[in-house]
Formats: sequence, structure tokens, C-alpha cells
Amino acid sequence: MSARTIAFLSQAFGQQENSDCSLVFCCNSTAVAEGLKEASAQEQQQDSAAEKGPAADKELKDISGAPTTQSSERGGSKAAKPPAKRRRTVQTQRNSQPEALPSDSMALGDPLPAHTLILSGGSERFRAQLGRWVEEQGYGAVLHVPLDSPGDLQHALSAVKFLYTGKLDASDAATLLRVRRQAAHLQVEDCTEACDEALLALITAAQPSQQQQAGGPLAGVSQLYCCRDLLSRADMAPATLRKLLDVCRQQLVKHAGSAPDSGQQQQQQEAGAAPAVVPSSTGGPVLVGELLAWAFGDAPSLMNDQEVRKQMEALPAAAMEALLDCDSFATDSESTVLLMLLTWLEAHPSCTAESEQRLLKLIRLTQLSRTYLVRLLPLLACRVDDKRSIISAQELRIVHDYASAPEDERAGIRRGADSEGYDVSSAWYRAVPRPEPTAGEGSGSGGSRSYEWSVDATKLWAEFQSTDTVNMYGEFTSSGPCVVANGLEWYPGVKFTKGKDAADIYVYCQMPSVLRLNQTWASLLASPGFYRVVVYKWVGGQRKADHMFAGKLCGVGLGGERCGWGTHNALPVKCTHQQRLQQLLASFGPYLKDGKLWGCLSFGKAGELETQ
Repeated sequence: MSARTIAFLSQAFGQQENSDCSLVFCCNSTAVAEGLKEASAQEQQQDSAAEKGPAADKELKDISGAPTTQSSERGGSKAAKPPAKRRRTVQTQRNSQPEALPSDSMALGDPLPAHTLILSGGSERFRAQLGRWVEEQGYGAVLHVPLDSPGDLQHALSAVKFLYTGKLDASDAATLLRVRRQAAHLQVEDCTEACDEALLALITAAQPSQQQQAGGPLAGVSQLYCCRDLLSRADMAPATLRKLLDVCRQQLVKHAGSAPDSGQQQQQQEAGAAPAVVPSSTGGPVLVGELLAWAFGDAPSLMNDQEVRKQMEALPAAAMEALLDCDSFATDSESTVLLMLLTWLEAHPSCTAESEQRLLKLIRLTQLSRTYLVRLLPLLACRVDDKRSIISAQELRIVHDYASAPEDERAGIRRGADSEGYDVSSAWYRAVPRPEPTAGEGSGSGGSRSYEWSVDATKLWAEFQSTDTVNMYGEFTSSGPCVVANGLEWYPGVKFTKGKDAADIYVYCQMPSVLRLNQTWASLLASPGFYRVVVYKWVGGQRKADHMFAGKLCGVGLGGERCGWGTHNALPVKCTHQQRLQQLLASFGPYLKDGKLWGCLSFGKAGELETQ
């Protein structure tokens, strides 16, 4: 499109000349009334000086594109009250709209003159609306566009204006997300893509002038974090959201250990401490740890996503310290946080003893699972290798006493440990656990965690060529051969035996190799808590949970080999001696899709998993 054509279209936006249709934005009357009432209450609390200030001179955006005050969406700050003149316009329009306007709706301003060719060419929604109107009414379409709140109006207008100009009227993350939400609502795909590109550019802004003006190389990440509630409501595809967070993590890996700080923060950084805050152009400073906890997610989600885990391993020591020190960093168990740190240390063999000890001091040892605190931590304390043990045997006894003591006895234990020279102010003695993960990507309802797995039937058939009994372990979609829960590795397994009419299903447990413990000692008991194993059956192209067992694993052996817990003869799949590959695949029947057996392994609380 030529520059002359673009200029012409830009000038045509909102103009009556040559328009052949119009848009009427409307909203539920109750929502409008509530917005006006709330705004009026706010206005009464302001003094006369504030009313005469710059904010009072701003007007609600006119349909033609006049200046506006920025109203917020549901869940945000209260909507700005339209001036009296504007309110009269709204009241009048309610009675002057076409009969098709719902009785419980109110028009937001005057109709917006528009052009059929432009609307239908850039929006699937408008194309469908115009097609119905022309078929029923002919020329002069009046399209009603319902919005959730009056605050959505200016952002919906921006999305429509994009159809004319190909340019965004937004530059900060909050406005981009609001415009994107309305663009998705109006199905202006080019506008949603432009908003996504603008958000990525905001996060990765690399020009020194841009960084200085916005508050540093993490300013874009900080902006997105500050409006994360809008991000969750932006109607964004999971792949797009994942890409945004991936770019945020890349920026944090590069800059979280060297973010610009004030003089005192700079001194702390030079001394090896994690940077405290990141300057923000949208408000007050943001803690680096908060950015990390938001972008990397909770500990089990991080450990069960291979890509995110690699980014975690690439974090500098200062950033890792900020993450561990963040109170909002959620986990299923402090054992998973310790495993995460040991994984990071494994990737940083050159980490100094001083830095390693400072990181270890941020683990809340008294919040470790019983398996770690009572059974594994003593072995880690006695570990002798090229590095150093986590904790001395003497202090481990104090930590054990403190963790098992009632609240009224803990103060005495702390005083005794302090008198012996132990640092009782460290996180080792924190009595408050980290928050639990919330439902999100890779999670089920109520914060339960679900992971899909599959078994390749072709590999099973190949194994059967040399043996009569085959144990096949499920491969997970994102985490690979295992998932991490409560600091241990868990595997679903299916045991096939030639000649049997059904296969056995188990949950296996194995100690993570990063612990580097001698696995020839007697078995230990580990528990992931409440769990559920599902095998899927495909009926009419739809997936259904066919075999399912759930409960609480009170004890799974940990030793030199994987130890499991499950049910015999659970899956009606028969394997014979003379079976060929096609016969084997046929025996799986409805349990097979794309040559694989599919299932799901979930962890959660009592009562959650049985009802899902």
C-alpha cells in the first residue's frame, strides 16, 4: 500500500464523508451506572484545586477520536467519570438508537462513521455482521459492538483505527494489552499481531536511550509484570504467552544480575548480594526476585519444563539468590526448591564456596519434606566429594529438633543455637513455608499438577523381540522421561508380559542423580502425597479416562533401581508370542492414538484428584 493511500485512509477514520456504515459501541446499562456512581464518589473526595488541575481538563474520548482519560477494565482501577456534557449525550443516545439495540444496553457516544470495505477487509467479525445486515437491510449498516465496560471504549476505538492506519496508538505494556484484548474481541487479527510484536519489542528494547528513558534493560519486563492481571485477560494464545514469558526470561538471564540500582544497592551488588530492585517507568521499583518468580513460575513447573529449566541453570548467582529469597516463589515442597538449587550448582561448577553457602542459606530446611529432612539430608550432610556438604552433622541435629518442636519450644532452640554460633537468622530456621502453586499452565484445578505421558507402541514391539516381559516408562510432553514432585523423580510405567490378557500400571520413583548419593544403601521410603494415574481411551475421536487409580503413596522404596506402586492387570491389552507389529497395534484398540498409549499423572491434595 502506497504512502498516499495510507494517508488517505488515516484521514478517513471517524469522518462522515464517503462513509457507508457506522459502528455503535454499547455497554450494559448497569455497568455504565456503576462506573458513573463510583467515579462520582471519587470525585467528591477531591478538593477544588485537584478538580481544576490537569486531570480535570481531560475528556472522555469522543467517537471521532478526541482526547480521553484512560478508564480501566474490570478488576483494575475505577472508571473515570464522563463530564456532565458527555453524560447528557449518553443519556440521549439511549433513546435514539435503532430498535435492535438491547433494552438493557446503553450507547457509548455517537455512532462512528465507518467504511464497509475497510471493516470487512480487516475483521472477520465485522465481515460477518455486514454480510447479515446487507442481506436483511441493505445499504447503511449500523453495527452494534457490545463492550464489557465503558473503559473498553477507547481501546476498541484504537483497534478500529488500526484498520485505517496500520499503526498502534499505544506504547506501554498496559495499553498494548488493553488494545490487544479489544482487537481479539473485534477479530482484528493484524492488530493483535501488531500488539504482540510491540510487546516483544518493548521487552527487548536495546537502545541505550530507550533503556535510560524507561529505567534499564529490564524495564519492559517490569512493565509486563506490573500489568500481569491484564496479561491473563488478553485472550492470548498459549503459544504467544509462552513466547512472551520466554523472552522475559532471556532478558532476566542477561540482566537480572546487573540491573541498575541506587548507590546502596550498587554497593550490595559489588559485595555479591542480589540486586534489590529494578526501576520502573510505570510506578515504584519492582523487586528482581518478584520478576524472576513471575517469569520462571513455581518450582515444580520450572523443574518440569526442560526449556525453562535450562534458562534457570543459565541465571547468574545474584539472580538465583534473588529468586530463592523471594517470598512469592511458590513450590509444592521446599525439597523441590533444594533440588532446583542443586541442579543450578551442578551447572555452575566454578561457583565459589562463599556464593554457594549464601545460596544454601536461603533454603528453608525446616520446611523440607520428611523424606528429605529425615532421610536424605543426613546423607547430604555426610557427602564427601569435590565440593562440600550442605550442612554440618552438628547443625543438622539442631535443625531436626527445631523442625519437630512445637511452637512454644522453638524460641529456646533458636537461643541455644545462637549461643553456639549458628546463624539462626537464615532461612534454614524459617517457620513459614513458601506459597503453594496456583492453577496455571501444566496445572489442573485448585493448584493440582497434571502431566501427560505416552508410551510408543513401536518401541514396545521392538523390545518384545528379545524378551517376554517389558517395562515401558512413559515419556512426558514437556519434561522428558520423568516429572519432579516433592524433590524426587516420578515415572509412570506399564508392564507388558507375553501371554497375559492385561498389562500392569505403576508409578515409579527414583532419587535424582544430581544428589550424587551412593545408591547401594538400603531402600528409603518416599511419598509424593496424593496422586492419580489415568490411561486414556479414544472413542469417536474423543479422549476419555478409562483406567484410573488414585490415592496417597505412603511409601515408595528408594534404592539402586526404580521402585513402583500400582495395580496388576489394569489395562486389557494382550500380547502373544507370534504377534507382529500390526497385530500388537491392533490389540491396543481404542487405547492407541498416533501409535502411542496416552495417559496422565497428577499430584495434588486429598479430594481434589478424585473429583477431576
